[in-house]
Amino acid sequence: RERERERAREREREKDCCVLIAKRHYTHTHPLSLSLSHTHTPPLPSLCSALTTGAALQAMTFSLNLGRLGNALAWFLGIQPYELFFYIFLPPLLADAGVRIDWFLFRRQVVQILTAAFLVVGGTTGLMIPLLLYGLRLVDRGWTWAHVALLGSMLASTDAVAILDVMKVRGGPRRLRVLLEGESLLNDASSFTLFTIFLARVLGDTSGPQSGAGVAGLVIANMLKLAAGGLVIGAAVGAAAHVVLRWMRARGAGVDQQVALTLAGGYLAFYGANSVHLSGVVAVAVFGLYGAATSTWDLPPTPGAAAAFAAFWDALSFVANATVFFFTGAAIVNFFVRSARDMRREELAGLPLANASAAALADRDLWAGLWRFPFVYAIVFGLRFALLVAFRPLFRLEGSDLPVREAAFATVAGLRGSVALILAQAVITSDFNAPADQAKVRAEIVLWTALFVLCTLLINAPTLPWWLRVLKLDAIPEARLALRRRAVGALRAHTAKVVDGLRADGEDAFAGVDWGRVREFVDVSGAEFDDFAGVG
Repeated sequence: RERERERAREREREKDCCVLIAKRHYTHTHPLSLSLSHTHTPPLPSLCSALTTGAALQAMTFSLNLGRLGNALAWFLGIQPYELFFYIFLPPLLADAGVRIDWFLFRRQVVQILTAAFLVVGGTTGLMIPLLLYGLRLVDRGWTWAHVALLGSMLASTDAVAILDVMKVRGGPRRLRVLLEGESLLNDASSFTLFTIFLARVLGDTSGPQSGAGVAGLVIANMLKLAAGGLVIGAAVGAAAHVVLRWMRARGAGVDQQVALTLAGGYLAFYGANSVHLSGVVAVAVFGLYGAATSTWDLPPTPGAAAAFAAFWDALSFVANATVFFFTGAAIVNFFVRSARDMRREELAGLPLANASAAALADRDLWAGLWRFPFVYAIVFGLRFALLVAFRPLFRLEGSDLPVREAAFATVAGLRGSVALILAQAVITSDFNAPADQAKVRAEIVLWTALFVLCTLLINAPTLPWWLRVLKLDAIPEARLALRRRAVGALRAHTAKVVDGLRADGEDAFAGVDWGRVREFVDVSGAEFDDFAGVG
């Protein structure tokens, strides 16, 4: 009986071994099987769940005592210094986005990406000043040009996670995806630069230039210095990681050790650049792009290595994105309630009236500020569209155009996320060296920032599939569909040939193999492949 049980276990091991052999041969010869089903963008429903969970928990803290959970949430939202959040989450997210980008298209669209990430951001911030200050009469509410510029810098950084998830499912031009992904990768740098300059102005720093031309010159000089320094450091760290990884492979280092080094390189690029007052965002983005240009630093081109790299960065990216979206949901509710309270309290403090009359006037003033927000929302997106269209001649000189339809979708797809809310946290915790009525302006800046992020997530994000359809950007060209059909047909024919060949070998190792199970394991006849090829 013992010998029979041993023979049964041996047969099971042989079956498992044959399945593994078939799988390895199949994936070695056709890596397309991995790319068809693999996606590195975290699923949007999961991120929306994290967003709503954070918002619900924060809303509960205003009426319920959640004990240690509430204390932990308060600490999380009040993290000091605010840059700590960036130091923890930005390096892995930016490195992952950089190394996964289509390097071929990125090189072809680099002028468009840099224009959107720097020129459009700076132009939008500058043009917002007269439109909001005098068009919406914010000057009558105590705002200055520095306050408007500060708000513009906080709303400059875009988040491409939800956009890419929608475009993966619904389609859309690949070059448009790369543009949005590249812009999101780099515009954090321009946002941080503008925010630092204008926050100092709002805090009362008068050491820099006072004229508009002087401030514009300071902004351009700082951007060039930070971006150039970050570029050099990111490229240096990427090249160093390339050399070290080659040395590690020569000495038999495992794939897990090599993947861990890529994560360490992202943090090193970010910390190293920031430590010498250069752009850590640009540094870690360039580090990731170096990996994209060198096929992930020349990691072994085997399915095992590729799967290990993808699995590690998928898991890390999902955890980081889910945490960031949780923070976004909680911060939106927190900033909305706190800012509304602060605005009302400051208005009440300046009204020497009876309580009822003062409260009525304070509420009226609060709504007088809120009715302007839809116009702020429209102005920001209108300026983004106008600038993208205005820069089309520059794009044509480079040899690539951005049609009006694609510019319209890129405008609507400019979602905002946690970076804007982290900057809002910095505004709340800053000690403004200004008259007392500036506290109301500060609260209004934070309130509008939270509302802007919320509206892009609740209005823009759900309507992106509709915009793709209306602008006729979701149609896959027939030439690409034909190529996909040929690829899927070749994959299916090759799979059947390999399995039949293994079955016909007649080797002892394949005795007793359940070939039905093997065919089921490597099956490529499912509906997902038909959808990919546009069949049915």
